Amino acid sequence: MGGLWLPVSMVDDARFSPDMDEDALVRLRFEHDFEFWCHRCVVIQDKMGCGAISFDLNGGQRKVVERLEAMRRADMPLRMIVLKARQWGCSTLIETYMQWIQIVHKRYWNSLVCAQNRDTATVMKRHYEMTLQHYPDEYWDEAERRGLKSVGGSRSLYNVNGRDCTMLLASARTVNAARGNDIAMAHLSEVAFWSERGNNGAGEVIRSICASVALLPMTMVVLESTANGTGGY
Repeated sequence: MGGLWLPVSMVDDARFSPDMDEDALVRLRFEHDFEFWCHRCVVIQDKMGCGAISFDLNGGQRKVVERLEAMRRADMPLRMIVLKARQWGCSTLIETYMQWIQIVHKRYWNSLVCAQNRDTATVMKRHYEMTLQHYPDEYWDEAERRGLKSVGGSRSLYNVNGRDCTMLLASARTVNAARGNDIAMAHLSEVAFWSERGNNGAGEVIRSICASVALLPMTMVVLESTANGTGGY
């Protein structure tokens, strides 16, 4: 075991042993080390045009993960508001963290992605599809082939094959997006740009979504946005 830096929570896990084989060690580490899982199992599109590359976290992303992991390890609900600059990968990070929970930790743990419009939410869906497309075969133990599958032909609701989880895409213009759905995690993107008008205003949409997520460990609600002046939500 010399030379390995392992999370304290992993070493404290009753399943951990210095003599465990490499496969068992890696699988256990996936549960405790989000950044390690990202490097081994997740690819993203390189912005410099180099194709798919391993998802290695940058400094800003590590700060967000540090706070999320502190809440998760304390068995707290995961709740966060991020005021962000552009182009450091906050949305990608939040989406990937929810994927980690669904793929590694939880079954029957449904997620919602709500953005200012459907096009933005669809981009986040494509990121999930890319993760599943490139996920290492040796670490996918489900009988079903990895991927997202539309539920009943819906363009908004997708099953994560083999994990008994769903991903729901919604637009901020639809106040009823979350009602009637069993949601454990919600990513609300660019909320400063959501409309303030009428019954579908940002505050009403966010109240509707947050009311659908229980206050339980590993449930998650993250609001993130770049700034958009003053006086709005």
